[in-house]
Amino acid sequence: LEVLPHVDLLIANIFELQALSGEKTEDEALKFIGSKVTACAITLGGRGAWIRFDRHESYVPAVPTKVVNLTGAGDAFAGGLLLGLSRGESPQASAELGCFAASQI
Repeated sequence: LEVLPHVDLLIANIFELQALSGEKTEDEALKFIGSKVTACAITLGGRGAWIRFDRHESYVPAVPTKVVNLTGAGDAFAGGLLLGLSRGESPQASAELGCFAASQI
């Protein structure tokens, strides 16, 4: 946990975040990480993602899809998010791209 202030961007799913933070509820885990890092994207499965960049927090809805297999969805989200950010897109638009990419798995 002592490394968190040095993290530029944390990407995790909500279960990983709860394990990292030691918090039992999603709200407590999101509040915890929001106080530790300046930029993060937390995937919430079929509900989309929660992002925080420079004190601005928002939920990004999932793209409706027929789930066949979740394997790789988190990696696809991360790839879409990072592609958007590397192209200068806003964090919101980048997370939307990540959610779209995850829906294609």
